Amino acid sequence: MEIYYRRWWERILILATALTSPAFTVLCNDILGLKGAADPVLTPSTVCLQLAGLSKRQMRLCVRSPDVTASALQGIQVALHECQHQLRDQRWNCSSLESHGKLPHQSPILSRGFRESAFSLALMAAGVAHSVTSACSLGKLRGCGCEAKRPPAWRSPPPRRTPGAGAAAATTPASAALLPRLAGPRESPRDIHARMRLHNNRVGRQVVADNIKRKCKCHGTSGSCQFKTCWYATPEFRQVGAVLREKFASAVFINSQNKNSGVFNPGPGRG
Repeated sequence: MEIYYRRWWERILILATALTSPAFTVLCNDILGLKGAADPVLTPSTVCLQLAGLSKRQMRLCVRSPDVTASALQGIQVALHECQHQLRDQRWNCSSLESHGKLPHQSPILSRGFRESAFSLALMAAGVAHSVTSACSLGKLRGCGCEAKRPPAWRSPPPRRTPGAGAAAATTPASAALLPRLAGPRESPRDIHARMRLHNNRVGRQVVADNIKRKCKCHGTSGSCQFKTCWYATPEFRQVGAVLREKFASAVFINSQNKNSGVFNPGPGRG
């Protein structure tokens, strides 16, 4: 089980590398004129050394991007709080997943086939995606921010274009394609449990991507919209939690066949 926990955390750090690609070099705060609150300086000693049980490879990834690692941890914490809110009327509400100094994925319940396990994994994957992309779009992560040019699929020919305007790279549908790197465990694809974890992680990330909205700010004299600056923003996480809560209510139980072919076989009851 320790190998699985390490691999899950390694997938979070791989997501950090993907979302802080050198291609994302223009900060959204510069484009939108936003002034974010000053964040504490994040260094490997303040982030990575506080995480127990990291492998050598995981430690290298964390040292390379301590700011993104901290953002991912924050996303997990937000997800756990949202889980307690969404399951407040249930016998189990994720409270047992909160433990200081340990990753919640070390909890035995997440290795079981309960629908609560599926909901928790999906919500935490969504939390990581939401936190990292939000921090990226606000220019809080090094080497990550807004694209200098908008993808051709979204480019429209306005009369005039604001110099330097761009779309928030970390929160556009194009960059959302990078999020699957969060998943992808190294277990065999024929392992039914690995496939279920892949599915639940993918669902969480997809809910975030599906609810990304395009927002615009007008510039001009006398309230006119002579120029327009647009960007893509992640949804409120409460909205993400509500969508996943609806899916939790309709979770499907999966039977693993004796041959372990990896094919999902919905069975009776809830899962």
